[in-house]
Amino acid sequence: MPTFPPTAKLSQPDQYRRVFDSPEYKVSSSAFLLLATPGATLSSRLGVVVAKKNIRRAVRRNLIKRLVREQFRHHPLNETIDLV
Repeated sequence: MPTFPPTAKLSQPDQYRRVFDSPEYKVSSSAFLLLATPGATLSSRLGVVVAKKNIRRAVRRNLIKRLVREQFRHHPLNETIDLV
């Protein structure tokens, strides 16, 4: 089973902070908030945050994160951006 490569993940707090502090793109709806900034690496990276306030059960939060990562893996972006 193919996995989500470590190079496609935002993994350090400073990487998340860079996207949260100065997003170049911001898209929101009642269900989600998407923040994006130009990438600092050669490939696009994804970070997923699911608030416990919105989805109480950890199993559901993890399912949402897995589905989002899988979509990102199957449909890569042409631009190098960091998404949260």
